[in-house]
Amino acid sequence: MRDNKELPWVICLICAAFGLLYQAWRIDCLRFETRMLRDAAQIDASQIRELMWMADNANRSVEGEKTRAFLAGVTQAQLDPQYGEIWHSGYDRGTQVAAESQKSANEALVQHAE
Repeated sequence: MRDNKELPWVICLICAAFGLLYQAWRIDCLRFETRMLRDAAQIDASQIRELMWMADNANRSVEGEKTRAFLAGVTQAQLDPQYGEIWHSGYDRGTQVAAESQKSANEALVQHAE
């Protein structure tokens, strides 16, 4: 009959062991989730850097094409007077449009400030 007095202690020890095992399992799961989240953040950062690099390269390529076209136009304008007039007319018009755009932007800022 001595077993009846020890039974509550045995049950407590079994429950404590299960509790410790459950805590150890949860800690392991949380460590795994933390590691996955950290890895995902690193992958996101890497992809963002790669996309920014690709956008920068594309922008450089577009700017290079614009510069080549501009230089080809200047060269052609110097070689052929007819193209020279067309080129200068287009360049002057573009400059005028840019100036008008800046003037409109400045006027809008003044009106907005009032």
